[in-house]
Parts: sequence; structure tokens; C-alpha cells
Amino acid sequence: MTRWALRRSRPPAVAPITWYSRQTCHFIYLHVCEKLEIGAESDYFGLRVSPPSGPARWLNLRNPLDPHRIPGKRLQLRVKFWVPPHLLINEPTRHQFYLHAKLVLTDGTLVVADLEVARRIVAYIAQAETGDCDPDAPPLHVYEECSKIGPQGDRPDDHVQKIIEYHCEMAGMRASQAEYRLLKAISNLESFGEELFFCKTVNEFNNAHNLYSHLLYHGRAQEERRRGDEQEIDGGGTVGCLAGGGGGGCGCRLSTCVGVGPRGLVVYRPACTADHDIGEEKQRLRLGVTYEKGVTLGNVTMSHRTREARRLASLPLNYDRSAARSTRELVHSLQMYCKLFIPYTAILRAQPLRNMFQLWYASSESGHEAALHVKLGTRGQAAALYRAVTEKHAFYCCETVRTDVTEQFIRDLKGTIASIFKDSTTLGRRYVFDIRRTCREVHDRARRAAHARALAALEPRARRRSAQHSDTEECVETRVSSSGSGSGSGSEAFACGVCMDAPMDTVFLPCRHVLCCGTCAPKCERCPLCRREIEQSMHIFLPIEYQKIG
Repeated sequence: MTRWALRRSRPPAVAPITWYSRQTCHFIYLHVCEKLEIGAESDYFGLRVSPPSGPARWLNLRNPLDPHRIPGKRLQLRVKFWVPPHLLINEPTRHQFYLHAKLVLTDGTLVVADLEVARRIVAYIAQAETGDCDPDAPPLHVYEECSKIGPQGDRPDDHVQKIIEYHCEMAGMRASQAEYRLLKAISNLESFGEELFFCKTVNEFNNAHNLYSHLLYHGRAQEERRRGDEQEIDGGGTVGCLAGGGGGGCGCRLSTCVGVGPRGLVVYRPACTADHDIGEEKQRLRLGVTYEKGVTLGNVTMSHRTREARRLASLPLNYDRSAARSTRELVHSLQMYCKLFIPYTAILRAQPLRNMFQLWYASSESGHEAALHVKLGTRGQAAALYRAVTEKHAFYCCETVRTDVTEQFIRDLKGTIASIFKDSTTLGRRYVFDIRRTCREVHDRARRAAHARALAALEPRARRRSAQHSDTEECVETRVSSSGSGSGSGSEAFACGVCMDAPMDTVFLPCRHVLCCGTCAPKCERCPLCRREIEQSMHIFLPIEYQKIG
């Protein structure tokens, strides 16, 4: 028996959990979700381990828990699959999303480029944490805690005053409403729900905050250059690129990384210093000219077989192509935009090979097959990237999780030896992926659970109303239920198949099925029974005894 501590928020709320050997992580997970009342939407979350050194990793809830691999015996409940807040049905689920969103915002992991948006986000956090703002005593400690939200550097003198004004405008807003609006604001950010995998060790220079700051800073710098402004960029209006040593450029110490988000993969290759210079031959990927197979960009190898010049469309829309008088000038202007996006729909196959992650996809411009090979620090990081790509693709893009994903497993040495004598043995089996439902299935499951709770709450009222019926109505109900098919009571047999409340009074044509009431029928495009497209619906009148049953 082992005692575990689970962190849910910051400051960490620690919940002790008793765990017995031979139990999977799913036992702990279900126990925590039951306590937090998020069981219907638990598929959005996961348990994560953050070692003292190295990147955090997600536990596979389907496998047995190894206590020796958990530092400090502490697990973190975090959002694994981010979705917009309007898809969240239950209030406790939105609150857990808010707690994790506040964590990534205050840590600087999720960068907000627009200063006005950042001020509103800080005001939402203050409203959710402290309530209505008192102009004479504003919650400055909350504003200070959120100092990493928004562009860094020298900020305007009226920055805090603007936040106070936004906070005062939210007077009367409930905490749950402020949390919802914060989630709605961050769902519009480009890096929303993106998980980063760095090719080199994550440290104070090479991390998510510095990467997004780097991209925002140089994106603003390129815009200023295109406008003909040769003066120095104002640090108060941009996210500063962190300086880290001598040499040309900004001195960033960032490595190549791969971001896995809701829409696909993004390969980031910072290239603003002499040490990270991509060069003319390696930059041909962005120019669309012919190049040899196996072009390497730092730790990333890409191969194509195309000479499509339409790759110039990857440039910003307001880029002046006439300004580039030579290929070298065009390459130099593209160095800050070395970012490759691969949607999930274009992925053909992927696999981890030792510390390499290999992916083949269809090029959007030519349709030819292209290859992406990313070399990461360890074998575990390559396997984690492969798992993230597969799970997020299944969650966001698929109607249901396929069997070849849920049943894929590996064996340890003891299990491999045992499988020689008995192939179906479960000894030493460890599942590769941990996903049970897609985004659509989780949302539908939560809606059905909420509907069942609403019916359960209305059941005592319906029981009291039925006790007041006259003897004549009870006789009619008994006669109708006895003449039915025997599948249940009369009220269940003639209730609407969608809301299960009002009586059925609409027939669908041309299939002629009677399933819904007049309120639910217009919302159906296909018959719920035969799935045939509805061309016309018609109101029908049941005998008086059937109507009284409903």
C-alpha cells in the first residue's frame, strides 16, 4: 500500500490517495475525478509527472503504476486536451480548465501578444479571485502575480490603471462567468492547446516562454522593417527576445522544437543568430526550389521531391517580394519565419525509432510525399512525441477511436518470454496509447449525463403530480399499458424519444416513424431510428387516453 499526493492547482491543493499494488493509474484517476465532480468529462484531463530535471510526462492510465518512477510520489492533474469553453457542460470542469489556464498564463508558458487582451485577461483573473474591484483598494497582489501575462519589457505608465478600469467594468460579474470569459479569450490564441517537444534540454533559456517570445518579437520586427522604419523596436510594444550572449542577432539559445496542437504539428526552427543560421541551401525548403533529399535544419531533416514555386505563398501577406533582389536577400528575410505547419489530415504515417521521430505527410502545394525526421534528446521523448501526435489526432479529428490505437501495446522482457509459450498472455503488457473517446464522444457523453441528472431532479415532482391523478385517469393508464408491447409503462412507451418528457405527436416522412414531440422534431435532420433524411414532418393527434399518459 502506498500513499500518493495529488496536486490540483496553484497554490497546490494536495489530496492524499491510497494505492495498492497491481492497480492501474486509472484507479487513482477515477478517485480524483469523483472527488472533483468531473467524471462525465474526465477524458479532457490526465495525470502528469514533473521530475526535477527533464520534461514533464503524461502517465498512461491503462498501465500499472510504478512508484519508483514517480519523484516525491506526487502526481499533477492537468488538462491534456484543450477545447473551447462552450464545449464544456459542467461547471466543475470549467473551473479546472480555468485553474490550469491561470497556471500556464502566470508561468509565461502561454504568451499573449496583444497588450489590451492581456489586460482584460488579468482583469478576468482578478474578478474570479477577488470579486468586484474597489478603486480605492484594488487587488494589486493579483496584478503582480500576473506580471508575465502579455508583452514583456517596459510597459506604459498607465498599464495598471488600465487593468483597474477593465476590472471595474466587470462589476457584478460572477466568478464562474469571469472564468468562462478568460477561457474564451485564450481559446483564440494561436498556441492554445499546443504541447511543445524540444530537441535539446529544457532550461532557463530553452523553454516555451522564450520560444513564443522569440517568435512574437521578430514577427513585430519584420513588420516594422517592411514599413520602412529602421529605428529600434520599442520594447514596450513587443515581446522582448531574450539576449543570451555575444554574437550577431538577438542571442537566443533556443533549439528546434515540435508543437502538437488541436489542428496539427508545427515545427519551430529559431534562426536569428549566427549560431543558428540556416543558410541558403537549407532554406530552399521555404523557397520551393529543387534540392536534394535529406535536407537538414539543425536537428530536423526534411525531404521533398518538388519544384513548386507556390511555396512563396508561405510568406506574410503584406510582404513586399520586389524588395528581395536576390535569393540571398530573400533567404535572409525568411529566416525569422522558419516554421512548418503539418495538419493532421496530411499525415500519412509516423513512427518512433530510438531517439528519432519519423513522419511522412502529403505536401499541401504539390501533393507529393514529404518526410520529417526529428532527433530528440532521449528515446522516451521520441516515444512521447509519437504518442502525443496519435492521441491528439484521434481526439480532435476522428469520429471514434480505432481499435488498432486502443489495442497497441509493447511487452517487457519477462512478457516477451512468456508470450513465446502463450501469445494471449497479459504478463508484461504495457499499452502505448491512453485514449478512450474522441472530442465529440466526450461532449455527447457529458450532455447525456447532464440530461439524466435533470430528469432525476424532476422525478420527485412528477411522482407527486402522478399521485394527484383521478381514479379514471389511473384506469386509462392501466388499460393502455396492458395493451402495449410489454416493453415498459405507458408513459415510457409514448414519451418523446429525444427529451423523454413530452408525448410523441409528430410523424417523419417518408419513413413514417413516430418518435418525437413537436418541440424536438424540428431539431432533427435525420430520423433517430432509421437515420433516413427527413423531408417533411407532420403533426398527428393521438386518442385522448394516450395524450393523458404523456
